[in-house]
Amino acid sequence: MLIKIAQSLDTDITTLIYGLHDPADQKKEKRHLILAGGFLFILSVSLYFLTKIARDMFMNFNTSLTMLLHLAIQPIFWFVLGWTLMQGLGVLDVIKPTKSKYKKYIHTYSSISNCVVIYYTHVALFCRISKKHGSAVPL
Repeated sequence: MLIKIAQSLDTDITTLIYGLHDPADQKKEKRHLILAGGFLFILSVSLYFLTKIARDMFMNFNTSLTMLLHLAIQPIFWFVLGWTLMQGLGVLDVIKPTKSKYKKYIHTYSSISNCVVIYYTHVALFCRISKKHGSAVPL
């Protein structure tokens, strides 16, 4: 029935279901994506340089920065990466907004689950690589 209505109005079914996009909402989503991308860039650059410093400190048996990286900075990085991916997919209209009253919780949960999966994949991969080279610490 929706197909017949969409054909008679000469429009797409998704436009019929979700409505037209509001340009103000698209600007807001793009602004959020740019902010998240900038924050992700700052985090990735700082993580890159801090990892080099942590390796040098680890050679002197100082593990404080390594622990800070693994317990705080890397999970924040992966969370922001998941959030930025979700924002990007939303801007590209790959993910459609839901009409549910729980959409904020769904978005947060999916971002957290993305960052957890990516983080533990990262840790497992680099633990395996570092064990081949004689170190058991994933840096």
